[in-house]
Amino acid sequence: INDYNIRRVFLICSLFVLVSLTIYTSKKFYYWDEIVYIGISKYLLTGGNSGLFEMIRPQIVSIIIIPFAWIPTSPLLLYRFFALVITFFALGTIYKFIKDETTIRGAIITVVATFFTIIFLKYSFRISAGNLAILFMFLSLLSIKKKKYIIAGGLMSFAFLSRFPMGILALSVGIAFTIEYIYKLLSVKTYAKRKKEFIQYFRISTKLLVGFMIPTGIYLLSNIIRTPDKTIIRAAIDPFIYASSTITGGYVWMYEHGFFYYAIELVKQMPLLILTPFAILLLIYVQIKNRKTK
Repeated sequence: INDYNIRRVFLICSLFVLVSLTIYTSKKFYYWDEIVYIGISKYLLTGGNSGLFEMIRPQIVSIIIIPFAWIPTSPLLLYRFFALVITFFALGTIYKFIKDETTIRGAIITVVATFFTIIFLKYSFRISAGNLAILFMFLSLLSIKKKKYIIAGGLMSFAFLSRFPMGILALSVGIAFTIEYIYKLLSVKTYAKRKKEFIQYFRISTKLLVGFMIPTGIYLLSNIIRTPDKTIIRAAIDPFIYASSTITGGYVWMYEHGFFYYAIELVKQMPLLILTPFAILLLIYVQIKNRKTK
């Protein structure tokens, strides 16, 4: 793909951004999730004297937008612009990661396909945790590629603390990392080499865990300080308990659609996810075939 095609892709995305931004800024109201994040931001800024606090919400987004309270401009336009910047940085990290793993063509196709999914079109200009969590997660993966493991763990924690379900992805990365090293250990025949591989795995996993636990530990400590009337463990994990109740439909009315509400809604918004099992099988087939050719 030449420079002309790259410019054309970004021109299309830019035109879409201008049109969408005009539409969104013309709406002189905030969406409910935006109100909650702004309310939590005011709550944190005033020490609980103003705003609101919703325990099931991670606080990274609200902390980031605290400085916006002192900027003398239209709050709505400012928040829309902030969301747009986060979206483009998220797309940029996706492009970088995919380009390093595949080709420029694959990266461009991935970015354009991602940009025009319903999730991105709907939330790219709203204050939300989704795109910010994606940004942190891909920054974490890029840091792992650069062998900056403590930073990678910290960024993974920020992704988790931006959106709790990202913890599932962080766990998946950890499991994949462990499986890879188990395969390496089994493929090495001598004890000395196995010991070397194990020490390397232990060092890397420790750095990732330390990086992850620093921001997460601060968050858990803040939960304990905020709710002194509860036991330490209960106070630390309360937000996760309440957040998990939203999935089972026992917290607020909009989640009373059953356990599979999110899974069904996600497929509705991104129908291509139906192909995920076939993609996994294809990757397994390619891996097996590559090993046989070697």
